[in-house]
Amino acid sequence: MSLDGGTPPLFRKLSSRHVGIGSDFDGIDAKCEGLEDTSMYPNLIAAVLRMAPRTRDEEIAGLLGENVLRVWEKAEKVGDSLKSDRPSEDLWDGRTMKYQP
Repeated sequence: MSLDGGTPPLFRKLSSRHVGIGSDFDGIDAKCEGLEDTSMYPNLIAAVLRMAPRTRDEEIAGLLGENVLRVWEKAEKVGDSLKSDRPSEDLWDGRTMKYQP
């Protein structure tokens, strides 16, 4: 696989606010030519800009981490708002849970 293989279907289907990349290259059998490790991220961004030259800086920032941070922040707020709620045993049809604060 190569970075220059055309527009990734993911970018055609999703808003730029819903795409982010990770850096876990451990345990994979195949690597994309030109993206063998995180030091090659500039190659990825260059390929995105070649495929979609009108990509805004904000969209690139989202791809490189801002989107993930935004989602994590919202998840933390939801988690914080639920800390005082006890789990509902109604969802465990036939099972019981012992609540341990």
